[in-house]
Amino acid sequence: MLVQGNTVSLVGKHKGLKSARKIVEDCMKNIHPIYNIKELMIRRELAKDPELAEENWERFLPQFKKRAAKKKKKVSTKKEYTPFPPEPTPRKIDLQLESGEYFLTDHAKKEKKKEKEQEAQAAKAQERQKDRAKSFQAPKEADHGSGPAAAAPEDAAVIAGRIKKAKPKRKAENEAVDDSAFVDKNQKNKKKKKRET
Repeated sequence: MLVQGNTVSLVGKHKGLKSARKIVEDCMKNIHPIYNIKELMIRRELAKDPELAEENWERFLPQFKKRAAKKKKKVSTKKEYTPFPPEPTPRKIDLQLESGEYFLTDHAKKEKKKEKEQEAQAAKAQERQKDRAKSFQAPKEADHGSGPAAAAPEDAAVIAGRIKKAKPKRKAENEAVDDSAFVDKNQKNKKKKKRET
């Protein structure tokens, strides 16, 4: 076997040439030659055994999955042929001439730009207000029938939840506040200030 560039030349027996040609063709199809070589080695070992000489060897040969990368075909959409080139895109100056902005003074351009920014800010501010207002909207209540009898079980559960969440009252609210300690501190502070001056 001799490989020179893209050409492969083989010399040998008829069966050997056939198997070598298969290996070379599979290489061209992006299949690694080790798979075919492994199969040839197994065939050689099976040929040595006289009991298996007349049997089918397919059950002994390895079954390799085809691992050749499948090429994805590109679906191309044909465009209609036009002999004329596409229209040129307008320049910035051309757009300004069309809108009349080109002839404005610098001061007028700045004012126009400020107006656009203020409009954008106003739109954003409205969106923010809507988002904030959503948090203040009451959730929609499900309608479970009509009358007080239908709403009674739900109301009882809500009331029970509120009772659990209620905070216990502080002792200061229940008991009378002893102001004498507070008054004593204030008097001491006043005496210190008089001494310093």
